[in-house]
Amino acid sequence: MLRRLAEDFVELAAALGNEPSAAKAHDLAADTYSQLLAQYPDYGQADEVLFFLAYEYQRGGHDEKARVTYEKVARSPKWAPAAHLALGEMAFDEAAEDPSRWAEAERQYSEVVKAPPPENKVWGYAWYKLAYVYWNQDDGPKCLEAFRQAIDFGTRFPELPSAGKLAEAARHDLDAAREKLGGP
Repeated sequence: MLRRLAEDFVELAAALGNEPSAAKAHDLAADTYSQLLAQYPDYGQADEVLFFLAYEYQRGGHDEKARVTYEKVARSPKWAPAAHLALGEMAFDEAAEDPSRWAEAERQYSEVVKAPPPENKVWGYAWYKLAYVYWNQDDGPKCLEAFRQAIDFGTRFPELPSAGKLAEAARHDLDAAREKLGGP
């Protein structure tokens, strides 16, 4: 019942969109997920709930709590790729204001690609984001190789959600990267 209640708060937040009360709904979802984990430490889907707790912290604007919680989730073999991807996305977004965060984004996305596809459904997307990390660091060879990996993922695993669209976007962006980085 606690999980369903937390999910109801998530749905409420989505329905509220950008209204100020949406943040309160995210906080209520996070509080309820926390309560579930505290009351039922042996809950069979605790890793999944911990991931959603981190996500609700992030959506509620509690980035440090989200970061700490994603780090806990990253210890779970099943959820590690998703947790590292989320940490990479946070660092990537922060790098727009603080270029020193590119290194952390690279580290987190590199952790994602350690687990192979097709079980790791975010492998190709992590390579795609790595391409942009390298692009922003003016590392042409690594940028082009990362785009190649994303394209390869899309062609090898077309049955995975959005794999084809990812490969198409990577092909398009690869051309722009070649132009920016100077050559074929």
